[in-house]
Amino acid sequence: MIYNFLCLVCGTVAEYQTLTLTAKVGYVINQIVFASYGSPVGTCGSFQRTSSCDFLNSTKVVSSACLGKTTCSILASNTVFGQDPCRSVVKTLSVQADSVLISGYLGVRLLVTGLLLIYIILLAYPTPSPYKGPTSLPTLIPTYLNTGGKTRTF
Repeated sequence: MIYNFLCLVCGTVAEYQTLTLTAKVGYVINQIVFASYGSPVGTCGSFQRTSSCDFLNSTKVVSSACLGKTTCSILASNTVFGQDPCRSVVKTLSVQADSVLISGYLGVRLLVTGLLLIYIILLAYPTPSPYKGPTSLPTLIPTYLNTGGKTRTF
């Protein structure tokens, strides 16, 4: 079985909209590969900045909101990013992030899988009991009493 330890998370929203990035279950956002508040172009995996309209500290703002989290939300606005990178232009926020598999989550998955396999094996191959005498308490008590209270080997 091959595990994918790295997943891409991307999003784009218009100005005054909230961008929510959500990693897959068991993953956490660990790096902001691209972030631009202004007039970025392209799509996930190939975003590019435009020199005419780009807030230079976009990556820092998004990183502080998202790193180490499974989900995060950022409002695309001048107040959040600190300044208007280009007046009289409707801006967008585009983000590309890497998320990585949480090692503890992988460990739990493997542990549960291993325990399940052990349980199935034990069910499939029951071990015989070495005890061959009576199997219930009501039959053991009369046997003990009939021997006069002496211990008997079964």
